[in-house]
Amino acid sequence: MSKNQKISLLLLAVVLTWGAIGFQIYSRYYPEIPELRKPKTQKFAVENTSNGESYTIQPDYRDPFLGKMYQKPQPKVKKKVPKPTVLFPSISYHGVIKGENTAYIIAIDGSQEIFQEKETIKGVTLVEGNDKEVTLAYQKAVRKYPIY
Repeated sequence: MSKNQKISLLLLAVVLTWGAIGFQIYSRYYPEIPELRKPKTQKFAVENTSNGESYTIQPDYRDPFLGKMYQKPQPKVKKKVPKPTVLFPSISYHGVIKGENTAYIIAIDGSQEIFQEKETIKGVTLVEGNDKEVTLAYQKAVRKYPIY
């Protein structure tokens, strides 16, 4: 074989190899789209199954884990005990006296009393107060009274 024949043969092999590689790349990017066939449809008929009979399961069997017969749990009834209502005496807030110690004028059952914070008179305790309202506690019940 001469030199020209060898070069021609190698050139042909290189062209065929690159052609095969190019064909593979082309077939990956542009694949053939297969034809879609229509699926065969089947008709479905619904049977009427309402024959009027109903069944219930009675769980009257032994519990396999506890070894006891099944008993339906009884609902627990909580009795509501109404809280006793505390009857406050008639109270009205008349004003505030500001100075070194702030004092509040409060009328209890018609008699005016001068309170300071945390002070108890006739069972009524002054919890807190300001110019507009006071908070009073009587037998552990708390109420707010606006200025009269």
